[in-house]
Amino acid sequence: MNSERFIHLMSTASYVTDRKIAAIKSEIRQDETMQTLHEQIEKGWPEHRTFVPPEIGTYFPYRHDLTTQDDIIYKAHNILIPPKLRAESLTKLHHSHQGIEKTKRLARETIFWPGMSTQIEKHVSNCEACQTNANANPREPLKPHTIPNRPW
Repeated sequence: MNSERFIHLMSTASYVTDRKIAAIKSEIRQDETMQTLHEQIEKGWPEHRTFVPPEIGTYFPYRHDLTTQDDIIYKAHNILIPPKLRAESLTKLHHSHQGIEKTKRLARETIFWPGMSTQIEKHVSNCEACQTNANANPREPLKPHTIPNRPW
């Protein structure tokens, strides 16, 4: 299977709907940083980070995994979410209030942006519903057993 078909398959099988893909494409076309990143991916990355425009420096560690197709930027098979759509994506990811690890796992299956895990942790930690309904099991004190006088 060629890479273009694989990428298309992964993006359509994910939680990212056609409407969301259209919004991502539109935002990538409008956002100057995303345009700079798109151009850098197309022409190739330099050997050193110092030669990369500062606004896309955070993407340098992922340079080998970043590709473009049909005005969408991918990291491996995950769609790069432009900065203006990230807050909405966080809200949708955490809609079911599954906790930090499950929200991260769901995100890692389909989408990407630098610092995503940290932002998910912060978003879930600040969720009032999650904090209200969090397990509040206090630690039980250790209760010693009586020591038998004989074996068995």
